[in-house]
Amino acid sequence: MSHSDSSGTHEPKAHLEIYSEPIGDDYKEREIRYGREYPQKHGDRHPWPIDEYEESRQPVRLQELEQWGHQFSITTRTGNVLDLRTGFGLWAMHFADKNPGCRVFGVDFVYMQPWEVPLNCDFHIIDLTQPDWWEIYVDISLVHINDLGGDISLLKCLLAGAFRCCMPCGVVELHGITLDLYNRKGPAYSFYKDLQTAYYKDERQLSLPERYGSELSNHGFINVASHQYRIPLKSEYSTHLQKRFLKTWLDGLEALALDLMTKHLGWTRERTLLECALAREELHNGTDGFLTM
Repeated sequence: MSHSDSSGTHEPKAHLEIYSEPIGDDYKEREIRYGREYPQKHGDRHPWPIDEYEESRQPVRLQELEQWGHQFSITTRTGNVLDLRTGFGLWAMHFADKNPGCRVFGVDFVYMQPWEVPLNCDFHIIDLTQPDWWEIYVDISLVHINDLGGDISLLKCLLAGAFRCCMPCGVVELHGITLDLYNRKGPAYSFYKDLQTAYYKDERQLSLPERYGSELSNHGFINVASHQYRIPLKSEYSTHLQKRFLKTWLDGLEALALDLMTKHLGWTRERTLLECALAREELHNGTDGFLTM
């Protein structure tokens, strides 16, 4: 996790008033590929499933982040809060519940958020790839950026906008996950190298979280701090919640791989599922390495 403060050079802005536009039918359309549901609009920017199974994996990740992040994360704030690439919106709703003095906006370019939300939480569907995405948001005290799928151009666009809409001394917080494998002869390492290649061909970097600190500094933020939380891949060294988190992450290998492996490596669905199963078996049995957040 990385977080930082804005430099405090912004002029005071007016009170934030936002009126949401109705979500167009084209954002609600989904298509079935590889037996999973994918977004039809902006599917190239979000090549991962958005079905019920994918949503069901999210709460465990939130629990683990909450347990670890209380040491570093912003847990109580007032004012306006942005949750960028909000996904299924769990962080935004959870933060709104715990901080009733805040107004939380979960923002994404893919529609997968629920209708029933806390009174102080709203979801907006905005094209975050546009340089002016931030213009309707002012006096933001906290910007939380979720996993970006290795998209460096999106990261730069979000940080540029966050710098402009943050209030003086506003905070930007980012989360990301990387897999560090020490055994380079097993199926897990081979699979992860192929996954890196597929992401690279899609102009993505699985190692993007390692650049968060430098990108924050490059975009004008100060007091940048990075924190690593490492989950051992050998179960005898991990807690019960860490084991649950690792299992949940491993259950999502197919979601990470199916679309990009097929598109860029020419793999069939059957080969991708087999390679995922072999990698997951090795990682379930335990190997030297860490899942790092």
